[in-house]
Amino acid sequence: MKPCIPILERYITMREENRKDIWAYKYLSSCYAVMEAMLDKAHKTNEEDIIYYKNKKNQCLLTAAELQYGIDSPEFKELQKIVQQDERTAEVINIK
Repeated sequence: MKPCIPILERYITMREENRKDIWAYKYLSSCYAVMEAMLDKAHKTNEEDIIYYKNKKNQCLLTAAELQYGIDSPEFKELQKIVQQDERTAEVINIK
């Protein structure tokens, strides 16, 4: 999954049409989620790397939901709550 990340990131920035491609953001968030999970299971992993991929994953999920449903939709607002909860969990882990 790691080799897919720069390709998808480049694809999204190439043209304006690509910035509206919902599936590119969904695939990219999946790649980030896999990287986050792999780093979380690794023993000698820097916590900042895990948080980096978590934030990128959440950002892509929100962008995909925004493009698909719109900012004012109940789907986007529900996903936003889930993302905020996920980010709070990361903050609690960092404090310890």
